[in-house]
Amino acid sequence: MALLHVWRPDTTEISSGDYDSARQQDLITSDVGGTTWMAGGGRFGEDTMRDNNDSTSSYLAFDLTGGQRDWDQSTGIYICTSFKLQGAASSGDNGNFLGISDSASITPSFQAFRLQLLPGGRWYVNNEAVERVTIPTTLSPAETQLRFYGWNTFEMYITPSATAGLLTLKVNGVTIFNAVDIGDTGTAASWNHVLFWGPSLNTGTNSGIFWGDTVIMDGSGSEFNGFLGDFRMEVDSSPTGDGTTTDWTSAGAGAAYVEIDDTLGAPDDDTTYIESTTAAQDSFVTYAGASLTNVNTISGVLLGTYARESVAAAPQQIAHRVDSSSTFATGTTYSLVSTYELVWDGFEQNPNTSTAWTKTTIDAAEWGVQSIT
Repeated sequence: MALLHVWRPDTTEISSGDYDSARQQDLITSDVGGTTWMAGGGRFGEDTMRDNNDSTSSYLAFDLTGGQRDWDQSTGIYICTSFKLQGAASSGDNGNFLGISDSASITPSFQAFRLQLLPGGRWYVNNEAVERVTIPTTLSPAETQLRFYGWNTFEMYITPSATAGLLTLKVNGVTIFNAVDIGDTGTAASWNHVLFWGPSLNTGTNSGIFWGDTVIMDGSGSEFNGFLGDFRMEVDSSPTGDGTTTDWTSAGAGAAYVEIDDTLGAPDDDTTYIESTTAAQDSFVTYAGASLTNVNTISGVLLGTYARESVAAAPQQIAHRVDSSSTFATGTTYSLVSTYELVWDGFEQNPNTSTAWTKTTIDAAEWGVQSIT
């Protein structure tokens, strides 16, 4: 497994205090102090989340354990996101920016790792012993290209270790910290949440920090297991037609894609669906096409399926499948549970050419699932 969370703020499916929806699954929040979901405001006009954190209890937590998000801790974790600083950090603010916690809590004793952003753009690391380490960089905030009142690309890789942790931190493509043997960053078994905060920045309705598209991965698997660079989510689409192979059975009398083209973020669960009781069956769909604009490189395609198992004797595992010009690619095998979960997988390359996807090849491909065993 590599993908743990694929997240983008979406006001149509997330209201204040309601974060555990079908697509933004396993999010936990404390809304005290100003976590606000905003229609628009993102880098490219998409929705965003603002946290002005006039209370230190305001945060968003990504659960990394259980179900299909149980990460391989031995490989470390990659956090790739974008953020906008609507002002400079206020003096005296604790500057909490991002943490990795032993629980969904901001209590210091639960924080295995905490990254802080203080006035002037200086970064600090706090370990589980609440010891602060100034990131030993000779780069000034200007040289690290940290932008106030503008969007920044943030990437971090960290491994949990009580004595030999690794940390690489990139801001706008510049590596500002790359260290080994970070002491007392927690025990691997206890790391289970990534927390996003927002340092206090100015005051008023436009203050705070804005969070954008986010991907969290571990280092396992062959794809989506490293730094992504500057990225954005460009297409968000449900199926619009059946593919060449539809071996799975439709619950209703209609076409297979009709049974699974639920409104994004609002699936109807067992009302409409497709199912398989036989191993090695494929079911593919097509969709309307990618509205890609001003894109230099396509980093890959992320495929999500909302699924569960219902019969103990039937196949309980699935894998995503891609059919590109009759060349197939199979993703990670996932063991389903009896309740619905969102299963993400990523395909960085077109399997037909072993090169990057293009709009043409994405639109021509078919996307689906296979029953495993």
